[in-house]
Amino acid sequence: MNNPSSDLDSEPKTHLQRYFFDSSGIFALIDCGYFHRFCEIITNICITPQIFTELTQKKNLAKKIISESLTAGKITLVKYKSGEKEKWDNYYALGLHTGEISILLTAHKKFDIVVFDEVVARSVARAEGFRLSGLLGLVLNFKKTGKMPKKEALSFLSAINQTNFRMSSSLYESMLRRLSEE
Repeated sequence: MNNPSSDLDSEPKTHLQRYFFDSSGIFALIDCGYFHRFCEIITNICITPQIFTELTQKKNLAKKIISESLTAGKITLVKYKSGEKEKWDNYYALGLHTGEISILLTAHKKFDIVVFDEVVARSVARAEGFRLSGLLGLVLNFKKTGKMPKKEALSFLSAINQTNFRMSSSLYESMLRRLSEE
């Protein structure tokens, strides 16, 4: 990995809330042009080495952005806890992919937030007691807390809807209503 000095142990030294993003969420943010904006709002975005590999194998733009963001300290690479083969196998049997599993084996249930948008990963994370959000939930929270103005939140919704991010028309309409509220 490009910036080994950014590797941290999986156990947080403080109670600083970290956000562990799956590769699909980061791809969606890059594709819609909001990755850097999320890095401004969330100063403790974390990925695992498995997520790093997924992000840097597929798209040149993602590889460039992720490598630069690691070097600049905008995101942090956190090594997952090894030695949990049985848990790894159980998660894999449930249909989770390597990146999602590495996040569940790394994130601290009490302090961290896992950012998953896939149904199976969300269900498993919820059942395991993780604090959970999706990209749309984050944007609702950003708007609610004043970290993202309504106009920008609506612009994000429109932009992400133009990507491969899967969102039903009813979810889009619900988000549009919720983000349009004062």
